[in-house]
Amino acid sequence: MERNSDLVKLVAYAPLIKREGQEQWKLEWSSNRADTILQVDHTDGEFGPFYWVVGSNKDTKQVFIKVANIRDTEQIVSINLKSLAANTEGVARVITGDCLDLENSNESTAVKTDESVFKLYSKSDFEYTFAAHSATVLILQIQ
Repeated sequence: MERNSDLVKLVAYAPLIKREGQEQWKLEWSSNRADTILQVDHTDGEFGPFYWVVGSNKDTKQVFIKVANIRDTEQIVSINLKSLAANTEGVARVITGDCLDLENSNESTAVKTDESVFKLYSKSDFEYTFAAHSATVLILQIQ
C-alpha cells in the first residue's frame, strides 16, 4: 500500500493496529507521509519477511524509512542514502512485541512503543538494528 500510495486510496490502518477498547491512536505509518517513494536496492535477493518502503517529503525535507520485521530475530541493516545528505542524527519510532499476535488491553501493555535517536556514520550511511516483531519508522532530516 505504501509503495503505491498514489493508487491505493482510503486505506484503514486503525482497525489493524489499535488498543483494545480504545478509539484514539497515533500510527507512525500515517503520521509520517512521503510525497515521493525512493528506489531501494538490496543485496539479499528477497522481499519478506522483512518489508520496507522509503520515501521523502519535499515540504518537510525528511526521509522516512518504514520497515516491518516479522522475523523472530532482529535484523541489522546497512543503509546508504546515495545522493541524499542527512543530518548526523535520526529519530527511530518503534512498535514491538514478543510475538506477532499480541495486543494491548486495559490490563496489559504487551505491545510497546519507543522513540530514540540514532547516529549516522556520515551524511548518507548508517547501520540500524530492527527489532524482532517490529514496525519501525526512521526519520531523517535532509540537508
